[in-house]
Amino acid sequence: MRTQNSNHQTNSNQIKAFYTQKLETLREDSQSNSSKQERFPLGTQETICNFFLSQVRKKSPDWLLQHFDNLFISQVEKVPVDIHHALYAIISLNQRDIFNSTIIRSCYILINNWSAARHYQQIQQLIQLFAQLPEVPKNQALSPTRQRLRRWLKDFFHSKDYQELNLFVSKYTSREKSRWSNRYASYLLTAQYQDTNKPIEQREAAKLVAHQLKEQFKLDLAMYTAYTPQVAASIKRYQNPTVLGADVLRLMQTILTKRGMFSYINFANIFRKQVVGIRYKNLKESFLKYLVFSLKKCELVELVEIYISEHLDSLYQRHENQGWDSYLLLRTCNRTIELLTTQTKGKPSKIFSLLVIQGKSLTLSILLLKIILVSKNSYIHLESCIGYLIQYYEDESESECQWLISFLEVLKITLTVYAENIRYNLVSVETERHKEEVGEAGDDIRSYRVFSQVKPEPKQ
Repeated sequence: MRTQNSNHQTNSNQIKAFYTQKLETLREDSQSNSSKQERFPLGTQETICNFFLSQVRKKSPDWLLQHFDNLFISQVEKVPVDIHHALYAIISLNQRDIFNSTIIRSCYILINNWSAARHYQQIQQLIQLFAQLPEVPKNQALSPTRQRLRRWLKDFFHSKDYQELNLFVSKYTSREKSRWSNRYASYLLTAQYQDTNKPIEQREAAKLVAHQLKEQFKLDLAMYTAYTPQVAASIKRYQNPTVLGADVLRLMQTILTKRGMFSYINFANIFRKQVVGIRYKNLKESFLKYLVFSLKKCELVELVEIYISEHLDSLYQRHENQGWDSYLLLRTCNRTIELLTTQTKGKPSKIFSLLVIQGKSLTLSILLLKIILVSKNSYIHLESCIGYLIQYYEDESESECQWLISFLEVLKITLTVYAENIRYNLVSVETERHKEEVGEAGDDIRSYRVFSQVKPEPKQ
């Protein structure tokens, strides 16, 4: 027994010495070059993350939840010795940033895989673990390492990183309990996905869940519009997925009046055909005309036109006498999206403030729609910009952000109406009596209903 204890003590000392030496060496490297900080946890963070990555497809979600809890939260020594010692090394050497990064990566490894497998309940339980830190009995003294761990966990629970984790369960949280910004989690998640400073595990999870949220909203809206407001209200399964109430149907009717040869899709196709083979300078001129065409003229729209014109005139001037390509068009559309939303990663642009505060949310939404109809690859950039705007205001109360919420709802509806996989149509439901009351057919938009259908998949 003495020999076994001696060997155990020797192995423990060797492990601690190994991690201490590795961490000290990597710390010196990080001081000489901050970019090397990413390689700091090779012997510690990777040990923990690789454990969850290797087990996530082998073990049940409940088994993984228990091991996550045992390692990080409850600190029960019922985990493999290598990950236990890896975490001990991080904490004992006071590497708080590495600890946070390890927690974040471990969470997103699980979330990414569980989202794909539709284990949504376990994702909720994982995130709730941080709110369930067990109380320490008064007669029990914690070691300095345990005290530090508990302090770090409490700080993490109140951090922005934990707020971002909560976005992954926003669809399961009631509107009354969640932050107003969480209703637009798909935009916030897209901003996470586009942020190259985020861990790859977080970006992959954000991309997957953002897509799921967008598809769910499309389906919910399509099912809601399949019924009259009265019938939909009586069927709890098909509730209004917006905060606009019955106004959502009137908004969709307004957007859908642009159909046939006057549809926004048709305008975009005409623009693309007309600019083939012309110089970039002429492309910008045509792009301005395309954006403002069909917008109802008023002093505010004329001012917006001036802003866009000045912006395009100064854009990529060295290419003006050359032909344009798809990449130059993409950059032009992305810069124009920023002009209309945020040019400083969150702070609203002048045009955005002018239009939204003046109640011209639909006008702005149509401008953004027109851009992505000629540059589909700009869609993700648009969502990222909207995500940055939401982040800029998310600490303000919902009542103070009603102007922004109104725009976000209008934009979501506008983009969804023109989604590629769902077709919305206006169908006349007027009666003979109604015709006599309103006169010429089609003069009253109330005589139409919105109908939706899933577009068939293209044949391979």
